Amino acid sequence: GADLTDADLREGSFASFDPQKGLQFTGDRAAWKEGVGGVDLRGATLHAAKLSGAVAINSNFQDANLSKAAFIRGDLSGANLQGANLEGADLSSCVLKNVNMRGANLAGIHMDFTKLVNVDMTGALTDKPAGKTLDQLPQTLEQMIAHHKEWLDSKGKLGEQLDVSGFDLRKAPSFGKADLTMILAEYAVWYAQDLSRTNMAAGHFSHGDMRGCRFDQADLRGGDFAKANLAGARLHEARLDPLHLDGGRILNANFSGANLRYADFTGANLHKADFTGADLSFANLSAADTADAIFRDAIMEDTKRDNHENRENPS
Repeated sequence: GADLTDADLREGSFASFDPQKGLQFTGDRAAWKEGVGGVDLRGATLHAAKLSGAVAINSNFQDANLSKAAFIRGDLSGANLQGANLEGADLSSCVLKNVNMRGANLAGIHMDFTKLVNVDMTGALTDKPAGKTLDQLPQTLEQMIAHHKEWLDSKGKLGEQLDVSGFDLRKAPSFGKADLTMILAEYAVWYAQDLSRTNMAAGHFSHGDMRGCRFDQADLRGGDFAKANLAGARLHEARLDPLHLDGGRILNANFSGANLRYADFTGANLHKADFTGADLSFANLSAADTADAIFRDAIMEDTKRDNHENRENPS
């Protein structure tokens, strides 16, 4: 969780602690064998950090932001980079042996002369499309948004509901202040999109990849985020309270089974939101309204919360 943006961490030394001798420094890579723990930088921000030549054997960078970081000639053997953001990072001439890169963002990464042995890149994002591309849409995205607004204004009589399910939206133009109420976007990839102040109430986002997205003050009431990946997403003051529909129907926000590791819900309205089975490890719920929210079977390791109770519903 540390912020090491632009830090210079080149040619550092490792040390082990002995109760009698204190810290024992070593520059010998051979001293770092399989099974020996490295540094814990889970969820840390190392954007543009300088780590050239660094020995990071068995270190934990899970969910860390390593975008544009320089690891040139570094040793990352045994490292955990699961879910890390390595967009634009330089890993040229590095040693990557027994490395976990599952679900990492590897777009724009440099790996010239890099030695890769037993590297797991299952589910990693690369420069290749992670789903259907925008040129496969039946119309331009702008036209589809316009037809969606017509569909909303006419209550379904005209226009057409916006459906981008399964599409890779990473290169989509800004959605700006478009009204995306009731959008269909299951299995869509939104990685790092800025959707602040966007109206996305009653949207269908299940199984979507929304890591690193910004939803500051967005209207997400009644949204379905079941099993979506929102690791590191920012939802400052977002509205996730119940959506009241015609006929007395109520839609509650659904995050069941979602990945919300390191998500920031500061000041968000989470009234009656369902987090059943969600992973909220290291998430920030400070000043959030969690009245009657459901956290049954949720993982809440080191989740940041206010000291006062907020009438949560355990079931």
